[in-house]
Formats: sequence, C-alpha cells, structure tokens
Amino acid sequence: MCGFRDVKLVPHFLIAARVMRRDLPPHSWPLALVTLCVPLLLGGVAAAEPHERGRSQAAAVSPVRRVALDEALKHLTEIRRRSQLAGGAADVAGVYGADVCGALGVLARAGCMEAAAISLVDYRSLRGLPAGMSLCGPELEDRLELYEGLVRAFDSAGMGLALGLLRKEQELGLDQIEGLVRKLAARRLAPLGLQAQAKLDLAQLLARCSPGNAGPEPRRVARLAEAHALYESVEEEFEGTTYASRAGSALWRLEHLSLGRVAPDFLTHDVAGNEIRLSDFRGQVVVVHFTDSSTLDLGAALSLSGAKGRRHWDSRFAWVGIHRGGTPVALQAAMDTALPCGEHAWEGGESSGAAQAWRIPVGETIAVIGPAGFICAMNPAESLLDRHITDLLGDLQIQSRKRQASSGGGRDGPERPGGGGANRGLLDGVSRRDGGSQGGEALLQGDQAP
Repeated sequence: MCGFRDVKLVPHFLIAARVMRRDLPPHSWPLALVTLCVPLLLGGVAAAEPHERGRSQAAAVSPVRRVALDEALKHLTEIRRRSQLAGGAADVAGVYGADVCGALGVLARAGCMEAAAISLVDYRSLRGLPAGMSLCGPELEDRLELYEGLVRAFDSAGMGLALGLLRKEQELGLDQIEGLVRKLAARRLAPLGLQAQAKLDLAQLLARCSPGNAGPEPRRVARLAEAHALYESVEEEFEGTTYASRAGSALWRLEHLSLGRVAPDFLTHDVAGNEIRLSDFRGQVVVVHFTDSSTLDLGAALSLSGAKGRRHWDSRFAWVGIHRGGTPVALQAAMDTALPCGEHAWEGGESSGAAQAWRIPVGETIAVIGPAGFICAMNPAESLLDRHITDLLGDLQIQSRKRQASSGGGRDGPERPGGGGANRGLLDGVSRRDGGSQGGEALLQGDQAP
C-alpha cells in the first residue's frame, strides 16, 4: 500500500497502534480497529503532496471513504461522551484523553470535516488547556494545519466550514486568519458564493487595520485600497445578488465611517417618540452602540451602557443606544428595570433611522466619536473601549484648563456640550488627532466593514 511507503504516515500509525495497545474498555475496540484502518487504507490520500491531490480527488469523495470516516467518528464520539459522563476521572480523561484527541486529528486529516470541526471548536477542552493561557508554537501550528486541511478540501462544505469558523476564531493572530481567508478567496474550486463571501471577509479584515496593527502609514493606505478594490470587484462580478448589495453597503461604510472621517448625522427616535440626532451631541465624547435582538439581548446592551456611564460619568460623555428587533414596549420595560446611561432608541426592521443612515447590517456595532464629530474607533475590543473614552475625555479636560488659563483663570468645572465658535474650534483641533488610534478591533462580525 502507498501508506506504508510514505514516512509522513508514521505518526498516524503510531497513534492508532497506541490506541490498540491501551487496556481499553470493550466499547473502545471498534474505535481502535476502525482508526487503524482509516490511516492504513486512506492515509495516502490525506498525506498526498500538492501535485498528487488532483489524482486523489475522486478518492476524497469516495462513498467507501465516507462510510469509514463516519463509522470511526461515531465510535470516537461515543468514547468521548462516556469520558465526559465519567466526570473527567483520571482513569478515563487522563488515560484516553490524549488518544481521543489524537484520533480526532487523524480523522480530520483523513478528510472527516466533522472531526475537524470538533478539533477546532473544542481545541482547548480536548487538550485540557486553561481558558486564559495563550497557545504555544506547536499548538498554533497544529491548529493552522487543521484549518489548512479544510481550506484545501475538494468538498465545498469543508471550505465553507473553514470560513465560518474563521469568522469566530479567537486563538490565531489576525495575520494568520487573514492568510487563510485570502487562500479561500483565491480558490478556483470554491463555489462562486463562497468566493464572494471570502472576498467580503478579507476586505473587512483589511479595512480594520490601524497604525497599531497594520504597520507604517503606507501599508495602512495600501490595505484600505485593497479592501476598496475587493468590494468593487464583488459589486461588479455579482451584480444583482445579495453579495453585491452587501459589498455596496460595506463600501459606503468604508468611505464614510473610516477613522478620521466626520460621522454622518442621523435621526432616530426614543420609545416616547422624541427625536435623537447625532449632531445634538457635538462637543461631547459619544459612543454609538447598535444592537440586534438576535445577537445581543436588551438587558445586556442596557447593562453595558449603564456600566460605562457610571465609570465615565461626565457631562461631556454620551451613550447613544440604537436597538433593533423586539418591540418598543420591551425596550421600555428593560429600561425601567435597568439603570442605562444616555439615550436609547428603538428601530424596527423596516423603519428608517440610524441603522439605515449608516447602512449597519444585522449584528452589533460600536462607534466611538470625538467631540468634533470625527470617528475615533469602530468596533474596538472591549478592553480598549474604556481607553478610547478616557483618552478623549482627558484631552477635553486638558484643553479646558488651557482655555481657562489663557482667559485669566477661573474654576475648573465640566465644560458644557456644544459651546460657542471659539470653543468649537478648540475642540476641532483636539479631535482631529484622535482619528489615528483604533487598535484591538473585534474579529469578523457578519458582513460589517470597516
């Protein structure tokens, strides 16, 4: 068999042999036998070099191969279930845990997408790794290899699985995620819809760059230009489809909601029907928080605004919540039981308002806007949201003291929002430099961009 002559299959054989050598309980013997058969009979396909993959495409979708992989996964899943029911006892989790993890890897590399999904989603629990610890080099390489197998799959379902998991990936670095998405976008064997979605995701990653994570300014400009070109290509190639529509909306956001741009004004209404305009908050540090009932419940959204409001309580800070989905009655009831900060509006699925004006898709979006109206951050990481607010409020306080000193002193108190022409010019000078710091953005969230 070709598998015996390929040195790359030796680790597969050793894993299978180790499983069989263990003093396994009776229900584990089918796993050992099937796991041994999979690498022996099908391992040559999994370990084939790139130039051999064309000849192995037929074998990759063979019904016999599919049955063997499914049968092995079924037995492996049963062993894992019994291990979990045993409460993680040492005689089960400790003795067989490593073999279960290794066998899943064998099946994943042999072409079992379900095993690959389990290995990636439950990566830490399978290996007993703590939640807060970063993965080391070998673990990252192993995780990358699992993704590479899905990206190179001949089955479009494997490519789609990789793209879906990458949109939620938290272990790999942004550069590694971008590299994998870029490969998916360039795969000629991928269905057109998957290629379009991969291009949209790649453009979103490129558009989220900042001086902190994209290197020098020329590189940042080049990445934004590439994102712009990708959106335009999807609009042109998939005209009349939802992909083209999403690309058009993302392109508009890229051009109007990028860092350093003046945030477009919008008009929305609170549950009592009162108008809420973004321009009314000029002169204040503003957080605009778009939520959706399918991704974030009202209670969590209002609790977040309340927490930030108490932490940054200042007349120069405003939180504007734009809640979509649910009902205005539900929003009012939630506000009555919570202590939210700022203004909160409800927008139905078809109603006009802030989400429509900014072309915000389904999902959560957070924008941080400086006192002069310039966008300072889009979807910052939770750990950086406080820093953005604190820095902007600190700058306002410094400028207020300088203004008072130049005018002959006076008591240092909170500065009123808006202000006159001289004050507005001073605030403009402060906020223009605030557009250069984004950093630490969250990973892909739907089709949002930037």
